[in-house]
Amino acid sequence: MKIQRLLLGAIASLSLMMCTACIVAGTETSGTGLYAFDESSSKILAWDDLETLYTSGSTSSVTTAPTPDRTLTSDYLADIDTLGLGGMCMDRTHGRLWLVSTTGLIARIDSIRSRSGALTSSYIRTFQLDSDDFLDDSTFGQMAVDSSGNLYITEWNSSNSRIWVISSPTSYAQDDTVSSSSATLLTTSKDYNGYGVAVTSSRVYAYFNSGKTLSDDSDNSYSGARLRLGTSSAFSKVIIGDETEFASYGLLAADSTNSLVYTAISTNATNPVIAYKNSQFSKTYNNVAPSIQLPGNTANPIYVTVIAHPGNKDWLVGSGSTSSSSTSPTYLTLWKSPATDTSTEPVVFNYGYAMRGIALDGSASSE
Repeated sequence: MKIQRLLLGAIASLSLMMCTACIVAGTETSGTGLYAFDESSSKILAWDDLETLYTSGSTSSVTTAPTPDRTLTSDYLADIDTLGLGGMCMDRTHGRLWLVSTTGLIARIDSIRSRSGALTSSYIRTFQLDSDDFLDDSTFGQMAVDSSGNLYITEWNSSNSRIWVISSPTSYAQDDTVSSSSATLLTTSKDYNGYGVAVTSSRVYAYFNSGKTLSDDSDNSYSGARLRLGTSSAFSKVIIGDETEFASYGLLAADSTNSLVYTAISTNATNPVIAYKNSQFSKTYNNVAPSIQLPGNTANPIYVTVIAHPGNKDWLVGSGSTSSSSTSPTYLTLWKSPATDTSTEPVVFNYGYAMRGIALDGSASSE
């Protein structure tokens, strides 16, 4: 009888472990923090528990965003005149926050989870991408970071686009300059207006709002916006065509756990975010509909421009506005469990000031 009880206990423990693993694998939401850059005051706002923030809001009315748990300030942050659209990302592996301005000024904040108030120079530094190497009249936009700490930053103008891949960015000291020869420039000759980038440990996604017509081996032609998949050295597959729902800006967020890439549809408040599975990049050219279309808030339609995903937890947060033509997003839109719950409308908060950069930390409780 004792052996039987031990066996039953072992089976129960194993079942609990398997169940817990299943939760963590795709639907876990606990231990996630939110960071936003308040452009009006050049401050970083931190809400340490996204679950608490979510439950304080409503799907039926716009709620004023509660006071952040922490606020971070620095003269170095004030040097960021205009943050790139989507120009903030969280390195959850190393507990580090990164920002980039539209002019290529990069800010790094170390030990972000335990910082509050005025940042000393021990925890923040800035360095500059070399303006001599920029595209003509270019703008820097979205920023992403992989698990090794390498940075990916979009640069674009009306006729060209590329992504700066910066290895070992923590090696740069205050006021250093990064030349293009010190980075890898990920580009294609057929894509323009490359607004979006997202990465996982082995994949790089990039969104281009326009470009040259593409033709496959069967002479099928595709034009318009496109979503590319590749590595840090080259793109290999693309989703393009009339079956997609792509629109302006198209900033990205990657869910590495559920193998999804989310795209903001900034001109659609009814379904402001779509998602593609990695398996939908099955061929070199793919004209396919998205696997997920997330609902907007019916009572309070928000045009979402910037999106962020923690990568390892099932949250999606967007910042947007009540106008499809605005790039000054003042509203936060929160979707809980977007990979599995594609019908529940999001919670919406009004912060009141532009948040062109947001980032989620799926390991917020690790410190």
